[in-house]
Amino acid sequence: SSVSSFDCWGLADGPVNLFYSIALSWAIPVLLLLLSWSWLGLRSWRLCLVVWGNVFIPPLMGAAATLVPCFSTHEGGRRFLMYEAAFETPCASKLTESMVLPRFWLAVGTTVLLAVIGPVLWLSLAMSISSMRRGVEDDRTVGFLVAGYEPGCRWWEVTVLVRKSAIYVVAACFPMSWAPEAHLVYLLLITVVAELVHCSIRPYVSPRLNRLEGQVLGVSCTNLVLVISLLSEWPYRPYSIYVGTCVLLFLLTAGTYLFFLCFYIRAVFTRDDSQKGRR
Repeated sequence: SSVSSFDCWGLADGPVNLFYSIALSWAIPVLLLLLSWSWLGLRSWRLCLVVWGNVFIPPLMGAAATLVPCFSTHEGGRRFLMYEAAFETPCASKLTESMVLPRFWLAVGTTVLLAVIGPVLWLSLAMSISSMRRGVEDDRTVGFLVAGYEPGCRWWEVTVLVRKSAIYVVAACFPMSWAPEAHLVYLLLITVVAELVHCSIRPYVSPRLNRLEGQVLGVSCTNLVLVISLLSEWPYRPYSIYVGTCVLLFLLTAGTYLFFLCFYIRAVFTRDDSQKGRR
């Protein structure tokens, strides 16, 4: 039928259930976490959880955010859930209406759980000062979070995790296929804030790393501004400006990738030479 053609279909026949969808989003990450615990042992549970969170917490935040966004098919008409549901799944127009929906509390509970095993756990480990009762595994976990940072910026990795999670949430709430302008504007806001905070604090011990991350964030901001300018419908914009913006965007992107490729190759050869010198 014309309505069922708009449904989202899962592994079985029929529309995808919201709870089934969030379970699928968690299946592979949880399986990998259990596999890590079984391989390294429960003594390394903090290290496994921190490394696992660094990879999977941002996309899981995005998966939780997909329970919230809605869209309207007609101006002034009914609003429908955007993701992972049958086309006729209604959406709440107000916060008080959404609080009676099970998916609202599922999104809240998932977000709270990820916040506890992510930023809260990381911050408690990074800010722990006493090492008298810490074992080797705890020292490795703390080292993973604070290595390379100034003593007063041991918490910086938490801000990086929050930034990555915010990017996934923006992608879920404002996908490029539906709201490209809002998507890019919010990404630009996140990147500009990260650039300003980084330049103000300079968290790394190495000035080279501070300079490198500042340059990367600056290039990211510039690229986002160029993409937004390409999407904007400027009146009477000459075609040469459009072509010039595209060329500049290509050069900045290709130049950044080439720079990092050369940087990594140089780092590999420098490390090999230093190891040979020690021998």
